[in-house]
Amino acid sequence: EKTRAIEPSMNASPIRSVVESRKAPKTVPLPLDRASTPSRMSRTEPTTKRAAPSQKQRSSALYSKNTTTAATAQTVTPVKVSASASGEVGEAKAEGSGVVIAPNGVIVTNDHVVQGAVQVRVVFTDGHPTMPGTVVGTDPQPDIAGVKVDASGLNPATLGRSSELALADTVYAIGFPLDLGVTVTRGIVSGLDRSVAVQGESTVEHLVGLLQTDAAINPGNSGGPLVDASGHVVGIDTAGASAASADNVGFSIAIDDALPVIKQILTQPTARQAWLGVEALSVNTAASAAALGLDP
Repeated sequence: EKTRAIEPSMNASPIRSVVESRKAPKTVPLPLDRASTPSRMSRTEPTTKRAAPSQKQRSSALYSKNTTTAATAQTVTPVKVSASASGEVGEAKAEGSGVVIAPNGVIVTNDHVVQGAVQVRVVFTDGHPTMPGTVVGTDPQPDIAGVKVDASGLNPATLGRSSELALADTVYAIGFPLDLGVTVTRGIVSGLDRSVAVQGESTVEHLVGLLQTDAAINPGNSGGPLVDASGHVVGIDTAGASAASADNVGFSIAIDDALPVIKQILTQPTARQAWLGVEALSVNTAASAAALGLDP
């Protein structure tokens, strides 16, 4: 019997595809511990062969690793965010993910999940009933939105510091992809401070300061948390490379950048940020210098 490919749900908010890079990504060198770097002399030094671990030891180590992973994933309870809007050709629906950040019902998700929403519904997985939500504020540029439900005693996630992340740190993407229910995928931090352009519904949007990960981010993951090995939220998932162009390339909004925006849209929902678009170009030829009135 052939294995059937899983098709994305029509309701799932499509994860935005990366269409181009706005500028060359910054490179961050891996830290190198000199004490652990093998020298040429060490190749000729005698070594003591360690005994191979027994099956019991291997099983115990695997069990310890798996239980640690499970405990980390269970520290954050994601929510499913369903939004509907009345369009010119009928009602449009989108589904994404979110994360509770305050016990009084404050939830963070992506702007593109609830954009134009007339009705929002939040599905919990911790025993709380499904509740209607209200969009209290959005900011399209970093792709952040705040949703409020009429509840108390919710279990908020612990926010970490994305500035403390390093390349190859373990991270987990948690959300509701493809209408499959709560899904956890594990990966590493593949890149820091990425700048990419993502394809929205009608325009190309430029996002900066993103975390790159190889943890699978699929349609429906939008707005869900990216969690570090301590169970702290370090990012909000927002985009992924299309399957036709790349594999295991996803992006999250760094929580250090998202938190000030979250606070602003919750306290001043109608506030607008001014911004100035600037693009830098290298003047590396005499012709380009002359065109700008500069000395060659």
